[in-house]
Amino acid sequence: MLEKKELSTFRLPQLIGNLEGILNGFRAYQVFKAAFDLQLFALLDKEPGLSREAIATRLAIDGRYIRSFLLALTELGLLCERNGQFTLSEMAKYFLVRESPFYQGDWIEQDLGTASKWNQFAKTLHAETDTPAPAERIFDAEASLLALGQHSLRGEVQAVALATAATAHFAEAKTMLDLGGKHGLYAIALCQMNKNLHATLLNKPAVTPITRRIIDGYGLADRMQMVSGDLWADAIGRDYDIIVASHVFYERRDAIPALLKKLREALKVGGLLVLHHWFCATGCVPTNGLKELDRAFWSCGHPLCHVEKFSALLHAHGFCVVSSQEIATMDGSSQLHLAVKEKFIPLSPTGAPDHAAQRCEK
Repeated sequence: MLEKKELSTFRLPQLIGNLEGILNGFRAYQVFKAAFDLQLFALLDKEPGLSREAIATRLAIDGRYIRSFLLALTELGLLCERNGQFTLSEMAKYFLVRESPFYQGDWIEQDLGTASKWNQFAKTLHAETDTPAPAERIFDAEASLLALGQHSLRGEVQAVALATAATAHFAEAKTMLDLGGKHGLYAIALCQMNKNLHATLLNKPAVTPITRRIIDGYGLADRMQMVSGDLWADAIGRDYDIIVASHVFYERRDAIPALLKKLREALKVGGLLVLHHWFCATGCVPTNGLKELDRAFWSCGHPLCHVEKFSALLHAHGFCVVSSQEIATMDGSSQLHLAVKEKFIPLSPTGAPDHAAQRCEK
């Protein structure tokens, strides 16, 4: 039972404003999601300059809420209003209109839709509910693949491609493997930068036709072939000049050494291994709770550990690390390792792989 207080002089601590700020974040998201689900952005893209009455009629919105709804969207920077007519803001035109090359709608739906781990966060946190209910297991391969592609174009594809292209032998490379190629955008970007490069994409059978359509859209069908398979269990071919593996190591961390051995065997001597993954911060010290959680959702529960030791692991498996750098994105930093296959695997004085060695064979 609360202690009785004199209500006329009762005052809440000023920290209530912080709590209200959190709640307003939820309200703002609900306003945005409603506009997205009702296809308001698509409507105003086709018919800019509609009045609030016209918008309410077209989208069957209750007239009691339309003014505040559109005002909130304007305050969020998603709409512009002039003389009672509403148009899309520049941000909405870029990211929320499907015809835009910068469209992010599939990622929004995948990241925050009904099956999202964010949308059922308490259940996600509960250890006894790892197995989703049947209704939550509906998987739309095309939507998922398009979403991943839109997310990767927030800077990851560009940074990985530019760093790879800046290596010494990229211009002479003829063959590459995109390991777990998914949307194929890493291979597409590299093939665009090297007109003599031919790429093989290893994908699971369910997504192969979708990836093929993406490749066709970039006009690269003659230089990119699809192979269905499991990167952990199946043969991946040999004599590649470049192998790219982006966000594929999380699924079976215990098998990473065996996979590195397979990748070394698949590369030519002097060939380039491009590894791009999320890692915990050095020492596994969390730096941003929301971003850490989001990366955990998309990396099978947790990013990779011990980034400070990863170069030594590569060296122990016969690779010379020529570059290790952070890729800065809106979702936090990922780590890019560029490594060249050496002629021999370095050995310690006892004949075992030298995990401590730091020098690459010249």
